[in-house]
Amino acid sequence: DVAMSEYFRKLIKRDPPPAANIRFRCAKLHRVTDAAGNSKDSEYNTIYDVLKSRGWKETDVDTEWHIFWCDKDWIHSAFDKMHLDPHQHVNHF
Repeated sequence: DVAMSEYFRKLIKRDPPPAANIRFRCAKLHRVTDAAGNSKDSEYNTIYDVLKSRGWKETDVDTEWHIFWCDKDWIHSAFDKMHLDPHQHVNHF
């Protein structure tokens, strides 16, 4: 019965899903340019928006992250000089 299932779901207290504990870093944000070619003050990054919408937490700490959506410059300057823990992932180019 659907009503009974909904009733029991409200009674069960669950820990937050593991995804709520995920920390991420995201590369440079990009300036928004309007149709006239004017650069606006607001910045956006679609990947950043998606990561935040999942409830993941942003971090600026160099080593305490699970996902790092990085840019090409970071890959070339830092990736070969660091060790990733098993839980850490970066995007690739």
